[in-house]
Amino acid sequence: MNHNPLKSLNSFSVRHLEILVRMMLRGHWVRLSRDDTRGKRILDREDWTKIRSILEQYNFLEIKNLGAGGKPSEFVHLRKATEFLSLSEIDPEVRTVIDAINSYDL
Repeated sequence: MNHNPLKSLNSFSVRHLEILVRMMLRGHWVRLSRDDTRGKRILDREDWTKIRSILEQYNFLEIKNLGAGGKPSEFVHLRKATEFLSLSEIDPEVRTVIDAINSYDL
């Protein structure tokens, strides 16, 4: 099946996941801070806490506290980000995560 697996689902949280995936593809790590444009965009989403919880539960979210010339900030990286937008057969682990996030909205 040749399609973006996230496009076939209409839930609010899955659309947020697609935004997160695209941000991760632009820059490997995203700083979760209101001072960072990408980080603020993630933190301002009302479902971020739930999405984060699901991604952590399935070991898809790497989190590091790094100091970049000041106090440490939390940085996140989405494992297998390209798989979430795959145009070929979807990875079974990725499908499990997408289904878990999609079921959250029901």
